[in-house]
Amino acid sequence: MTAGAAGAIVLAEGRAIDRAAVDRKRRILNGLPIAAVLRRTDEWARASVSTKSPDANYFGSASIFYAYRAAVACKDWPTVDRPVLDALARKPSAYDRLLGAEEWMQAFGGRLCAEAETAHAAYRRIDPPELESCLGGTFEGRVEDDLTRRGFKAPSMSPDLKFLLRKVMTAVPPDRMRGRIKSVRYTCLPRELEARNERIEDAKSALNAVEAEVRAPDGTAVPSGTVFTA
Repeated sequence: MTAGAAGAIVLAEGRAIDRAAVDRKRRILNGLPIAAVLRRTDEWARASVSTKSPDANYFGSASIFYAYRAAVACKDWPTVDRPVLDALARKPSAYDRLLGAEEWMQAFGGRLCAEAETAHAAYRRIDPPELESCLGGTFEGRVEDDLTRRGFKAPSMSPDLKFLLRKVMTAVPPDRMRGRIKSVRYTCLPRELEARNERIEDAKSALNAVEAEVRAPDGTAVPSGTVFTA
């Protein structure tokens, strides 16, 4: 099991992620079942992360906004984060809420990795075409309309995650893919990506943390003990 890359967050002067606080929060999460962890994580994210994408009014400048959008398009995340945090630094209470939530997200990253190390199963709901791929013996990402592919499959460590149009539940023993799967890093900073543009190393918004996603790269063997339930 490999944890997602931490990623550098360039914070305003005098403000920083408190590593001791992250460790304390991780110990709290380690004492909870994953369902309770996901409920709490979702609450923290929704209390601290805007559901709106930053616009020109947020930055106070159209030129900064266009530079921000260009950085998003090429996944230049340090350049994306810098103006977001600069604007947020004018609102100290909001900035502090984000820092507190980001500490929880980093603690959650450790908890998610531990869950993948110790749980009996990771879960994914699939539809028939994807089932055919799995029965071929390996996980293979879908080919998109533009002929690109994400390059991974994304099981969840939550058995309760629902995709109503996908009729088959897959339960995969994650310990049999050790060294191959990678936990997703969730962050309170904006991560605006269409699903087809995601790659295995990309972080996701904390608003998606309830998905508890781990990623198996294309070509990963479907392990023995995988169960398909209609």
